[in-house]
Amino acid sequence: MKPLGTLVTALALGSAAVVLLTTGSWRVAIRVLLDLLTAAGLIRLAAAQGWIDLASAAVIVLLRQVVSAVLLRPRQPPDAGQ
Repeated sequence: MKPLGTLVTALALGSAAVVLLTTGSWRVAIRVLLDLLTAAGLIRLAAAQGWIDLASAAVIVLLRQVVSAVLLRPRQPPDAGQ
């Protein structure tokens, strides 16, 4: 199953590039990339089941959550008075 995780990682990069080129939105492209990297990490975790693999999958999920929270945060207009 490890080659499948590597394949999903490669496809994640390609998919994010296609999304960026077709939509022009780097936010959407990053979200697609992070979702697919999460899938790749979980596939690797299912195959290996070691502590390092579990930690790497947890880091990927945490990174995805943090980046998504930052990307979904509403934009605040700059103060006009300053």
